[in-house]
Amino acid sequence: MPPKRATPSKAMMVNEGSASQAASKNEERRTRRLVSRLVKEVEEVRKEEISLQILLKKFKEMEKYNKALIAENKAVREENKKRAVEDLYEKGGAKSSSGTPVARKSHLEEVKKSYLKKLKSLLNGNKNSEFCGPLTSFDWNEAEPKRIGTSSIDTTCTIWDIERETVDTQLIAHDKEVYDIAWGGVGVFASVSADGSVRVFDLRDKEHSTIIYESSEPDTPLVRLGWNKQDPRYMATIIMDSAKVVVLDIRFPTLPVVELQRHQASVNAIAWAPHSSCHICTAGDDSQALIWDLSSMGQPVEGGLDPILAYTAGSEIEQLQWSSSQPDWVAIAFSSKLQILRV
Repeated sequence: MPPKRATPSKAMMVNEGSASQAASKNEERRTRRLVSRLVKEVEEVRKEEISLQILLKKFKEMEKYNKALIAENKAVREENKKRAVEDLYEKGGAKSSSGTPVARKSHLEEVKKSYLKKLKSLLNGNKNSEFCGPLTSFDWNEAEPKRIGTSSIDTTCTIWDIERETVDTQLIAHDKEVYDIAWGGVGVFASVSADGSVRVFDLRDKEHSTIIYESSEPDTPLVRLGWNKQDPRYMATIIMDSAKVVVLDIRFPTLPVVELQRHQASVNAIAWAPHSSCHICTAGDDSQALIWDLSSMGQPVEGGLDPILAYTAGSEIEQLQWSSSQPDWVAIAFSSKLQILRV
């Protein structure tokens, strides 16, 4: 006979049912807790989103306010400039011998135009970046005003066409940093460098340059260059940390025509007279601005050449300019001051 199948007792069935119900309730409680936690997290996320939206809205409002404030300030500045020019026009002008005011209308109109000019162009020689190599100097071409030349520590000189806002030419001018550049004509410029040389470039032959001068001491940088606009045969250069100025004749390379050696400390700036071919002004760390007459250069002078005029500033002179429109005036900059000297 087959064995009889055991049947669960009634008590066992009741216990199993109770356990199943308890497990179901526990699962339900866990689900409710999980849902409650998720709801709280969703609420927190919503609150954060609302906070971010509020912050973003406030930021946009502040940005809008700042733009309006900048525009308002710009308008005020422009208005002040216009008023300043108008006041200058009403008051200005020279006086005749009888004391009657004579309005210099053309000059004042030029001043007014210069106040109201906008940014013409932003010239950048580096096509692969927002920035170009640090520039050390620049010079306008007076014979061809649309051209400007710049020098850079990346050893290059760059010639720009301002009207087209493009690079005309970029040359590797020296072996080291280029510190200054100066035009000598329509297509001719010169530069000085940390390699201690003065080089002249002709844009008609971009593959070659002429070395006009090399410092007698190796690795001695030349930091400034001035080309005589009245007599382009002559130029002057400054040696770093040197108290002398070297004057050169491009017809006789390598040998200085004269060396100006009356400064007592490093020379920082030079400027040829815009109205004379034989006068130059120099200034330096000895607080001296000296004007020299070079009409006798090339001739032996016992003890060296002496300046014809001298001025002592309050501290080291960093820069100078000789006015081309008013050649009786020379401007010097030292400390936090700008002084204009009558010569």
